[in-house]
Amino acid sequence: MKIRLGIVVALIAMALLSGGIFAKEGKIVITPFAGLMTNGSSSFTVGAIVDYPLGKGLFLEGEAGIVFESTWLYVGGGVMYQFDLKNSPIIPFVAGGAGIHYSSVDLGVLGSSSSTDLKLNAGGGVKFEISKGVMFRTEFRFYFLDGSFTRISAGIEF
Repeated sequence: MKIRLGIVVALIAMALLSGGIFAKEGKIVITPFAGLMTNGSSSFTVGAIVDYPLGKGLFLEGEAGIVFESTWLYVGGGVMYQFDLKNSPIIPFVAGGAGIHYSSVDLGVLGSSSSTDLKLNAGGGVKFEISKGVMFRTEFRFYFLDGSFTRISAGIEF
């Protein structure tokens, strides 16, 4: 439990210390998120996405997340592309990348089992501005390679 709390504190600190609400246009964008991970059953997840603009709607992306109902951690990176819909309050995007997935399962009297795997991911979503410089972001991600799961999440991007 202490490790999980430490990861949550680190994600929040990353969001606050990376420029957060003080970030200017063209700078790093932070999105703390909450959502559901599913792979047959659903579990609550939290994390953060950090986007660095490369220009013309393309972003370099870093992501970290944790699931509370089990010992599960994901850290990865990739790219995101935002579509420019002129005069629209909605900004659709697609994203994809790769990362490291660690999981551990308690098997009761049989002990426990853990694994560390490479995962690829692909997905997309929409953003819309809720105030100057603050966006609401919702997305769907599919993680695959050696087992698969999905994440549906929402967060505030600043």
